[in-house]
Amino acid sequence: MKKRLFILVIVTVLLSTVLTPFTAYAVTEEELQQQIAEKDNAMKKLRASIETLNAELKDAKAESAALKSDIDNLKKDIAELNKLIEPAEEKITELQATITVLEGKISEYNDKKTELEQQISDCEDAINNAEGTYNDKREMLKMIMRTAYENGFHESVSGISILLDANSLSDYVEKMEAVDKIVDATKSSMSEYLNAINDKTKYKETLEASKTELSVLLDSLEADTKSYNDTLATVESERDKLEDNKNSLLKSQNELNKKLSDSQDLEDSINDKLATQKAQLTKYQKEMAQLEKELEDIQSVNTTGAEKYFLWPLSKKYTITSYYDDPEYYEVFGVHHYAIDVGGYKISGTPIYATKSGTVTKSAYQAGGAGNYVILDHGNGELSYYYHMTERSVKKGDTVKQGQTIGTVGTTGNSTGPHLHFAIKINGKWVDPLPLVKDSRPSK
Repeated sequence: MKKRLFILVIVTVLLSTVLTPFTAYAVTEEELQQQIAEKDNAMKKLRASIETLNAELKDAKAESAALKSDIDNLKKDIAELNKLIEPAEEKITELQATITVLEGKISEYNDKKTELEQQISDCEDAINNAEGTYNDKREMLKMIMRTAYENGFHESVSGISILLDANSLSDYVEKMEAVDKIVDATKSSMSEYLNAINDKTKYKETLEASKTELSVLLDSLEADTKSYNDTLATVESERDKLEDNKNSLLKSQNELNKKLSDSQDLEDSINDKLATQKAQLTKYQKEMAQLEKELEDIQSVNTTGAEKYFLWPLSKKYTITSYYDDPEYYEVFGVHHYAIDVGGYKISGTPIYATKSGTVTKSAYQAGGAGNYVILDHGNGELSYYYHMTERSVKKGDTVKQGQTIGTVGTTGNSTGPHLHFAIKINGKWVDPLPLVKDSRPSK
């Protein structure tokens, strides 16, 4: 597999000692090797940090997405609760209005009952009074009749008979006056007696009518009152249930609002963490670019080459396992892959050829990184890089010809299998090697 350049989390202290400006011509070979090893170690640690950050970013994004889903569901639940609470409140208002009507109806029946009971009481009093008058008049009439009888007026009396019985004229006048008084008293008493009978009969009829009306009213009132009371109890029970349901819904709504608020706070916290991590990742990437630049400064030496085209560095096409600036590589490691990795069946030990003539500016071993590697300077700002060799066939300062063997394919350094990490830099910038060598790449 291709070499991975990695970034780590400690940059504060480590980079202050590792990432110091360096000029290739000011130090010995041993010092150069030491600085490269230190830089490689720093990049290895930074790589571990980026992998950790990428994992955290992935988890944070997943958690944020889950929270957004929960928040959407909570909003739907609250909307449903609001739909239930509104009709519940309307129903309670309607029931309360019904209760008020029922209470008013019962009050009207009670008032009517009181009125009839008072009317019956008044009739009973009037009948008692009528019976008293009737008895008084009856006794008065009996007394008049008895007095008339005792005075000899029990038989038919006429003026002649009274005159014949009179002892004198004054006696006659007195007797006639007595007869007239008796007759008048009898007429008056009889009239009052008859009136008393009529009054008694009338009051009794009124009393019976009132009692009948009251009886009908009481029966109706009793039935209506029972019906109203039953309905009232049912309505009040329904209202209480709706009130309980409403309170329960409001409680649920408050709980959902609290959970929604907590979820939004958590999402904000995750977003803040994501922003911080992305900023840190950008910082690491800039530091990685600085490391690569310093490596380039250390490794670059001006030489002259004559070929116009680059030669494919192997005897066969083999398989390109990772292309230049592979996005998948960047997604995993957070750095760009400015090279191509070539691997394949039985590639191990295959000769590696100089892509152009030039001077060997570097032939060394880098633990945990490029392994055995060679850098060639072809002049005109053109450099070529060959990593992970099993062995190197050239040394620093050697002049090589295009197509000359400079080593063999291996899996040294940071490599997961036999392959060649092949890169080209022109005028200080990495370029895609594949278009430059495609015309001279072997067909088999």
